[in-house]
Amino acid sequence: MDDTLKRYRESIDNIDAALVFMLAERFKITQAVGEYKATHALPPADPGREERQISRLRQLATDANLDPDFTEKFLRFIIDEVIRHHERLREGGSASPAENLRTKSAIDKAWFMDQLEENNRSLRGLARHLGVDPSAVSRMFSGGRRMRMEEVNSIASFLRVDVQEVLKHAGVEIST
Repeated sequence: MDDTLKRYRESIDNIDAALVFMLAERFKITQAVGEYKATHALPPADPGREERQISRLRQLATDANLDPDFTEKFLRFIIDEVIRHHERLREGGSASPAENLRTKSAIDKAWFMDQLEENNRSLRGLARHLGVDPSAVSRMFSGGRRMRMEEVNSIASFLRVDVQEVLKHAGVEIST
């Protein structure tokens, strides 16, 4: 495989990893919405909101030169899954029996520290790179603070590794 194709594929792999992480975050929030709806006797679906979202995202897709029909199909797939989760919650069950977008219990702190050392970088330097206090990075690597998606990309860049590696060692399961 030539270098150009390899770089394109690495970029695609990084974007795919970011999409998975962002979907996981979205589903965590929609689960909280579903729990709220279930405890307040609200219906699982909100057709008016769904239509406004679809209309808004179709316009964003058009602005981004992305096929709005594809975007609508993709969003409808997500909305249908969210409604299924909300219906399960209303019925007293779990939002998702399979829990497809799950995080592991612990971040691999040793891996992050090894990467810093291998690259002659410091925790303090990473904190400066992220624009946060060093204690925030320490808490993140100890599992006391969640790693945000924009931090994942910055950490990958700082450590000179793929986003997928950072996600994997941050405790996010990525199925391929």
